[in-house]
Amino acid sequence: MLPHSSFDSVAIPLVIPKQVQALAEQFAAHCPDPSKARQIYHNTLAVHLVHNYFKILGIPSHLEAGNSWNPAVYLFHDVADLILPHQGSLECRAMLGSPLELPSRCPIPSPFQEDCLGYVLVQIDLETQTAAILGFVPVVSGEWLALADLRSPDELIAHVLSNQPQIDPGVDLRQWLQNQVDQGWAALENLMNPPSLSPARGVAMPVVDSSSTEAVASVLRLLEPDQPEEVRVQAIEVLGQIGQNNHQVIQTLSQLIQHHEGEELHWKAAITLGHLNPTHPDAGIRRGIHLPLGNLQVLLVVTILLKPENRLGVWLQVESIQPEQPLPPGLTLSVLTATGESRLQVTAQADAQGRGIDSVIGRRFTPPAGTCFQVQVQWQTEQIQTNFMA
Repeated sequence: MLPHSSFDSVAIPLVIPKQVQALAEQFAAHCPDPSKARQIYHNTLAVHLVHNYFKILGIPSHLEAGNSWNPAVYLFHDVADLILPHQGSLECRAMLGSPLELPSRCPIPSPFQEDCLGYVLVQIDLETQTAAILGFVPVVSGEWLALADLRSPDELIAHVLSNQPQIDPGVDLRQWLQNQVDQGWAALENLMNPPSLSPARGVAMPVVDSSSTEAVASVLRLLEPDQPEEVRVQAIEVLGQIGQNNHQVIQTLSQLIQHHEGEELHWKAAITLGHLNPTHPDAGIRRGIHLPLGNLQVLLVVTILLKPENRLGVWLQVESIQPEQPLPPGLTLSVLTATGESRLQVTAQADAQGRGIDSVIGRRFTPPAGTCFQVQVQWQTEQIQTNFMA
């Protein structure tokens, strides 16, 4: 419990951003009643300030999911809820005035909700455009919350973190660097028939005659720096088909990776090197797994590449099992945070006649070490989700 005189030492000072004020004014403008409009304005400020504070700390919250964002609710009820994914909600109650002018208690307008994690009191000084998080309580038993009953903001953070669900990290991609692969995952050549080195979007390259060293030499010339990047990328794909056991091809691909002459070229060289020489230290590691989506069978392909600062580059792809058969239009690959917030998404496209045009779709990103994320593949009503840790 905090004595009233202790708020100055434990409260978290905040500045009220102009854009937050503008949004609160926009919400309040929906209400013709001046008193109710002021309530909406203050509630909106309180919710946004707590959301911004959590954002600084890296604590996920869904601002738009609460009743405080829904005009069908906030126009008729006194709501100031902030949703914490997979946990519940926090009620963010505003107290107006400077720290020395605050009353000793705050009214609580509605009954305590079962999924409510607690009440947070936010002091708001409209004259100075400043605010402060005073503290919180996990439960309220009556219509008033006494400031003397507040716990500190530090205890609020500990309370929220202790209620976060334990998320299964799923597939630990760093284990792949040690050649420890989870059950069901396999090298792509063991999953596809025929095997294919697929681009991020498009169809597979045709097989090139590799009956002579001249074929390899002619393709290697297409990797010179004066060639367009698209030509160089296609040349790397062809080398993946004709460069088996060719020392010059292996050396050239390794040099391309080390020089990092562009993201597309870098990834394509690493994947191809991994195909030709999986144990090479510069090679990308590529594994796939069958995904049954109702009557549809596709491959989820994950390629990883060790990058600076101990980060893993991750390339996620969904491919047709048969390269000549395109993915159905509308099939979607999504990358979400560990708490379910969408970050990346790509959808298989169709031509003017509605026929699929993509044999593969994908997205690349480089998360910080230890990051957990979810990969979701969806087609029509079927959906499969897999957890990963980078």
